[in-house]
Amino acid sequence: MKGRLLVIGIACAAALVLASGGAYIYFFSGLRSSPSALGLSATPSPSVPGATPSGSPAPTTSTGLTGHWTVTTGSVAGYRVKELFVGQTSKHEAVARTS
Repeated sequence: MKGRLLVIGIACAAALVLASGGAYIYFFSGLRSSPSALGLSATPSPSVPGATPSGSPAPTTSTGLTGHWTVTTGSVAGYRVKELFVGQTSKHEAVARTS
């Protein structure tokens, strides 16, 4: 009976070690693929300040992201950041998105 429990305990410990090692390699070795970067594909609408009544954008000299943005069906927002965990030597890329 004790021998059987010992074998089960060793098997469980070995499975835990293998799962932990696999998770470590998966998350910190770069084997995971990250989603591609989001881009901007919107044009100003007539309700946006600076647009002409015909709906075409007014000429501007700025190429920044300042202005009025409207969330519509199908919009996606997200962030991407490089993290360096305590005790790690390589950075991990965290990506999050929401619709």
